[in-house]
Amino acid sequence: MKIIVNNFLILVLSIFFTSQVLFAENEQKPKVRKNFYKEKIAALRVVAKFSEKEGNEEKIKANYEMLAKTCEDAINDPNISERFKTKAKKYLAEAKFKLGYKDEALQDCEDIAYSKNQSDRSALNLKATFYKKMGDDLVKEKNYEEGISKYKDAIDLDISSQKKAFFKGVIATTYLQMNDYDKVIEWDQKILDEHPDEINSCACALIIMATAYECKNDIDKAKETYLRVIEEYSSSSWVDCAKENLKLLQDVAGEKNVE
Repeated sequence: MKIIVNNFLILVLSIFFTSQVLFAENEQKPKVRKNFYKEKIAALRVVAKFSEKEGNEEKIKANYEMLAKTCEDAINDPNISERFKTKAKKYLAEAKFKLGYKDEALQDCEDIAYSKNQSDRSALNLKATFYKKMGDDLVKEKNYEEGISKYKDAIDLDISSQKKAFFKGVIATTYLQMNDYDKVIEWDQKILDEHPDEINSCACALIIMATAYECKNDIDKAKETYLRVIEEYSSSSWVDCAKENLKLLQDVAGEKNVE
């Protein structure tokens, strides 16, 4: 596996160095300059992500610093289009976040999303991803309420209904870890009420809700909730899970299973 990874990195770096040679030969051509930055940024992102997997903090820092510098060079290059500069700004925000400049990265995403020159609303998805990572880190440290606050920050962004439902589900799951079952049910109900068209999200919310009822020892309500997934969200990817969990509860009670 390590040999395959090393060979892949050699390939990435060879592409990068080839682009450098072409750049030197055609330095004044805008298209060549754009392709140079595009390939260099892509190569550096791959190398940086591999260094994260290796866990070498010095390499991670060095690679993301190099990525940030390349993005800044592209942004400041007068021969590069505003459209490509916007992409470079998103990659720069990503690098800043990895380097620990989280507030700057969050603000950069906001600036990109609402820029008068070349806005890109997908930067809000990146910002939501940053909030997710910050929230996850806090939850791992058992700072649950602070983590939930970050998930709520993501929900407040102008992102899709599907993503908002996802973050509400993350909050419900976090409350499940906290054994606060009433809050689990409350947040899962928000998904059902506010995102009725998100079939899989609603079905998942009911699964988590049923789990909360089980933890409250309200077995009848849990069975009723699993049955809702089967009857109301039969096209969702959570039906088999609901059937299996319902069967387990019915077996314990000696009841006839639902097919």
